[in-house]
Amino acid sequence: MASIQPSTTGTAETQAEAEARLGEAQARMKAASERHAAIVAATSRLGVTPGERRLAQSESKKVDHEMRAARRLLAQAQAAADATKVSSTR
Repeated sequence: MASIQPSTTGTAETQAEAEARLGEAQARMKAASERHAAIVAATSRLGVTPGERRLAQSESKKVDHEMRAARRLLAQAQAAADATKVSSTR
């Protein structure tokens, strides 16, 4: 009986997809971190009006949500990338 050999093109495509998702997740995480730093800088200035502070707090909540989503996506992408690396070495 002939054994079925794994397809190398399918593995290469899934590995490329995993690496692309990982890059996207890292970019989203970086963007969220930069926005968070900008909000912290804006709220720490002297002379910030209460309206500006409320707006910054609202944006901070949005950025926190984006960062949680980016961390989750990053963890999933890293797991997928690691899984494709393990399966491609077999």
